[in-house]
Amino acid sequence: PSQSQAPGLAATFTVVTEGAPLAYQWRFNDADIPGATMPTLTITNVHATNLGLYQVVVTNELGSEVSANASLEFGNV
Repeated sequence: PSQSQAPGLAATFTVVTEGAPLAYQWRFNDADIPGATMPTLTITNVHATNLGLYQVVVTNELGSEVSANASLEFGNV
């Protein structure tokens, strides 16, 4: 789901899947995030350049599925 976070704090996105083996690739504003290949993505020290849309591509031997977009925006503590 989308999240609001205060600047400087961390935000975590998690995908829940079934089956194995699965491969994950997180994306930010439609671009792959290098090294973001786990079911959980944590953005530490959130700042303005982290705000936008996140999604994850989950792949297995049958193909791949792309999650719905989840936004990250500034919020209050």
